Amino acid sequence: MPDSFIPRELTLPSLWLTDPNQGSTALFYLLVGDLFGLLLIGGLVAYFLAPRLMKRHRIRIRLFRQLMGWIVAISALGLFWVFARMLGAPLFARPLWLYFTFIALIAVLAYYAYYWRRRYPVEINAYEQQIRRRRWMPTPRKRAAARRR
Repeated sequence: MPDSFIPRELTLPSLWLTDPNQGSTALFYLLVGDLFGLLLIGGLVAYFLAPRLMKRHRIRIRLFRQLMGWIVAISALGLFWVFARMLGAPLFARPLWLYFTFIALIAVLAYYAYYWRRRYPVEINAYEQQIRRRRWMPTPRKRAAARRR
């Protein structure tokens, strides 16, 4: 099993808490590092372009920016663990940290899927009703002195 795609230290639970003797540039770590790097850059770009992507809808922008913030934080942490593994840094290069990062990424995606299915429709209906009520409320007229300025 020395030529397997997934490194041995990730498959054996007895090695999850061990520090490596040297850095590892296995193909698996390179691909995981690329994945976290793409998530980091894509999340940052999407975070800053959220108003344009969500067509200036306040509730969607808030939800999207929260999701992108979590994804950026988790992917930066994952990228740190991968680089530590490549350098062979003690304490930071343990495979267990990478597992925790993957679990956190899956948990965040699962929570936002749940939120999108259960809580988002209620929030969007309340927001649209509020907009509808504001549309028909009379607005105060500007005074003549204010109009001349």
